[in-house]
Amino acid sequence: MKTEKSLSIVKMKSKIAVRSEFLEHRAFCQYLKIKKMVYVSDLIDKLSKSNGNIFKDFRSESMADVTILEPNSKFHGCIIEMKKTNFKMYKKNMDFISEHIKNQARILDILRNKGYYCFFAKGSNDAISIFEKYLKDE
Repeated sequence: MKTEKSLSIVKMKSKIAVRSEFLEHRAFCQYLKIKKMVYVSDLIDKLSKSNGNIFKDFRSESMADVTILEPNSKFHGCIIEMKKTNFKMYKKNMDFISEHIKNQARILDILRNKGYYCFFAKGSNDAISIFEKYLKDE
Protein backbone atom coordinates (compact mmCIF):
# COMPACT_ATOMS: atom_id res chain seq x y z
CA MET A 1 0.00 0.00 0.00
CA LYS A 2 1.39 3.37 -1.06
CA THR A 3 1.31 6.29 1.24
CA GLU A 4 -0.27 9.32 -0.26
CA LYS A 5 1.59 12.53 -0.01
CA SER A 6 0.17 15.89 -0.78
CA LEU A 7 1.27 16.93 -4.19
CA SER A 8 2.82 20.29 -4.64
CA ILE A 9 3.17 21.88 -7.99
CA VAL A 10 6.62 23.15 -8.61
CA LYS A 11 6.80 25.98 -11.04
CA MET A 12 9.85 25.71 -13.16
CA LYS A 13 11.29 28.65 -14.96
CA SER A 14 10.88 27.95 -18.61
CA LYS A 15 14.18 27.99 -20.39
CA ILE A 16 13.91 29.36 -23.86
CA ALA A 17 16.69 28.20 -26.10
CA VAL A 18 18.68 31.18 -27.28
CA ARG A 19 20.23 30.83 -30.69
CA SER A 20 23.81 31.93 -31.18
CA GLU A 21 24.58 35.26 -32.80
CA PHE A 22 25.67 33.33 -35.90
CA LEU A 23 22.28 31.60 -36.22
CA GLU A 24 20.38 34.84 -35.62
CA HIS A 25 22.57 36.54 -38.23
CA ARG A 26 21.93 33.72 -40.68
CA ALA A 27 18.16 33.82 -40.12
CA PHE A 28 18.10 37.56 -40.82
CA CYS A 29 20.13 37.10 -44.02
CA GLN A 30 17.70 34.39 -45.16
CA TYR A 31 14.86 36.88 -44.61
CA LEU A 32 16.71 39.50 -46.70
CA LYS A 33 17.24 36.94 -49.46
CA ILE A 34 13.49 36.17 -49.50
CA LYS A 35 12.80 39.93 -49.72
CA LYS A 36 15.24 40.07 -52.69
CA MET A 37 17.39 42.72 -51.03
CA VAL A 38 20.96 43.49 -52.04
CA TYR A 39 23.07 43.21 -48.90
CA VAL A 40 26.55 42.46 -47.60
CA SER A 41 27.03 40.26 -44.57
CA ASP A 42 30.26 40.30 -42.58
CA LEU A 43 31.18 36.99 -41.00
CA ILE A 44 34.94 37.42 -40.81
CA ASP A 45 34.91 37.39 -37.01
CA LYS A 46 33.27 33.94 -37.15
CA LEU A 47 36.14 32.44 -39.18
CA SER A 48 39.16 30.74 -37.66
CA LYS A 49 41.87 33.19 -36.69
CA SER A 50 44.14 32.26 -39.62
CA ASN A 51 41.32 32.49 -42.21
CA GLY A 52 39.92 35.65 -40.64
CA ASN A 53 43.30 37.39 -40.83
CA ILE A 54 43.51 36.71 -44.57
CA PHE A 55 40.11 38.28 -45.28
CA LYS A 56 40.52 41.27 -42.95
CA ASP A 57 42.56 42.98 -45.67
CA PHE A 58 39.37 43.18 -47.73
CA ARG A 59 37.28 45.31 -45.36
CA SER A 60 37.59 48.17 -42.91
CA GLU A 61 38.52 47.30 -39.34
CA SER A 62 35.11 47.98 -37.85
CA MET A 63 32.51 46.58 -40.17
CA ALA A 64 28.91 46.08 -39.05
CA ASP A 65 27.35 42.64 -39.48
CA VAL A 66 24.79 43.45 -42.18
CA THR A 67 24.76 46.32 -44.66
CA ILE A 68 21.62 46.55 -46.79
CA LEU A 69 22.08 48.52 -49.99
CA GLU A 70 18.50 49.70 -50.35
CA PRO A 71 18.00 53.47 -50.03
CA ASN A 72 14.74 54.95 -48.84
CA SER A 73 13.56 58.58 -48.88
CA LYS A 74 15.63 59.48 -45.78
CA PHE A 75 18.69 57.19 -45.72
CA HIS A 76 21.33 55.76 -48.06
CA GLY A 77 20.98 52.24 -46.64
CA CYS A 78 20.39 50.21 -43.50
CA ILE A 79 23.20 48.89 -41.30
CA ILE A 80 22.58 46.39 -38.53
CA GLU A 81 24.95 45.03 -35.90
CA MET A 82 23.59 41.63 -34.85
CA LYS A 83 23.59 40.28 -31.29
CA LYS A 84 21.92 37.22 -29.81
CA THR A 85 18.52 37.84 -28.25
CA ASN A 86 19.63 37.88 -24.62
CA PHE A 87 22.80 39.91 -25.20
CA LYS A 88 23.59 42.35 -22.40
CA MET A 89 24.68 45.68 -23.93
CA TYR A 90 25.18 47.75 -20.79
CA LYS A 91 26.63 47.53 -17.32
CA LYS A 92 24.51 48.63 -14.36
CA ASN A 93 25.94 52.15 -14.65
CA MET A 94 24.75 52.25 -18.32
CA ASP A 95 28.28 52.13 -19.77
CA PHE A 96 28.71 49.68 -22.61
CA ILE A 97 29.58 46.18 -21.43
CA SER A 98 32.94 46.18 -23.27
CA GLU A 99 35.28 48.29 -25.37
CA HIS A 100 34.33 46.16 -28.37
CA ILE A 101 30.63 47.07 -28.03
CA LYS A 102 31.55 50.70 -27.36
CA ASN A 103 33.57 50.74 -30.58
CA GLN A 104 30.71 49.16 -32.53
CA ALA A 105 28.34 51.85 -31.20
CA ARG A 106 30.86 54.54 -32.19
CA ILE A 107 31.03 53.20 -35.76
CA LEU A 108 27.22 53.06 -35.98
CA ASP A 109 27.09 56.71 -34.83
CA ILE A 110 29.62 57.73 -37.49
CA LEU A 111 27.62 55.96 -40.18
CA ARG A 112 24.33 57.39 -38.85
CA ASN A 113 25.83 60.88 -39.19
CA LYS A 114 26.71 60.05 -42.82
CA GLY A 115 23.09 59.27 -43.65
CA TYR A 116 22.67 55.58 -42.87
CA TYR A 117 19.97 53.96 -40.73
CA CYS A 118 22.03 52.12 -38.08
CA PHE A 119 21.04 49.97 -35.12
CA PHE A 120 22.03 47.07 -32.92
CA ALA A 121 19.55 44.20 -33.21
CA LYS A 122 19.02 41.54 -30.56
CA GLY A 123 18.14 38.53 -32.65
CA SER A 124 16.69 38.09 -36.11
CA ASN A 125 13.15 39.13 -35.10
CA ASP A 126 14.47 42.45 -33.81
CA ALA A 127 16.54 42.91 -37.00
CA ILE A 128 13.47 42.20 -39.16
CA SER A 129 11.41 44.70 -37.15
CA ILE A 130 14.10 47.38 -37.51
CA PHE A 131 14.38 46.74 -41.25
CA GLU A 132 10.60 46.79 -41.77
CA LYS A 133 10.48 50.23 -40.07
CA TYR A 134 13.31 51.34 -42.34
CA LEU A 135 11.39 50.24 -45.45
CA LYS A 136 8.35 52.23 -44.26
CA ASP A 137 10.50 55.36 -43.70
CA GLU A 138 9.69 55.35 -39.97
